[in-house]
Amino acid sequence: MKDDFLAQFREQPRRDFANTLYGRISQPKPSRLAGKLTFRNAVLALIVLVLIVACVRAVTAPRWVKIGDIWVDVQRHYENEFFVIGNVGYLPYSHQVEQQAYTLSDVEETVDAKVPAWAPDDFKFDRVVWLDDRSASLIWKNQKDDSIRLVIGSRKWLEVGLYERIASGATWPVAPGNFKEIQVNGRPAVLVRGDWARPASGLVEADERLEWDKKAAIQLYWVEGEWLYHLFASPSIAAEDLTRMAESAK
Repeated sequence: MKDDFLAQFREQPRRDFANTLYGRISQPKPSRLAGKLTFRNAVLALIVLVLIVACVRAVTAPRWVKIGDIWVDVQRHYENEFFVIGNVGYLPYSHQVEQQAYTLSDVEETVDAKVPAWAPDDFKFDRVVWLDDRSASLIWKNQKDDSIRLVIGSRKWLEVGLYERIASGATWPVAPGNFKEIQVNGRPAVLVRGDWARPASGLVEADERLEWDKKAAIQLYWVEGEWLYHLFASPSIAAEDLTRMAESAK
């Protein structure tokens, strides 16, 4: 059946209507993404990208970084497992001994290692916290009660003890981005800014998780022969003074 006869009843559309209709249907179809690309979505996309980058960096960041003869133990968080951490140092339970009136000469004779002959202005030698033939801990203080602690440990003991996987001395855990290489007596050393934030009591329970505090302290590690040295000081002390103190131990 032919329906050509219906064309005789068809009216031509008005010119303005035809132009408007053609203009609409001739435009390209808008992208769905373009309609959704608002400022809010752009911010969300940026946040997602930053999180992805952070996750990738966290996964690929090295756990151990070697500087000279020192292995830096890099950790984003620290979970205490073995040590009591207080204002006089972190002592293995087996090394908690009664304080005695040791002298600097006693330390050098016992551990066969040199101790600093110089300390920053107003700092005086205070006491020996512990001492045996493979390790020692000493403290200097000033009138403001600021402190500088020196820990000396045998690298031979470290090889078969806490860090038995490491071929030489290693630092305590350090948060990423808070250490750098410097020189002590012309050899590589490690300068650390900050420390793990600990409770006011100074005691950390087993398995307690600590966060890094960049303003808590300044630290310096260096190696002399068999011995690994670690200076731990109040944050007000200049890095140059800590380096000079380390270089005087010879």
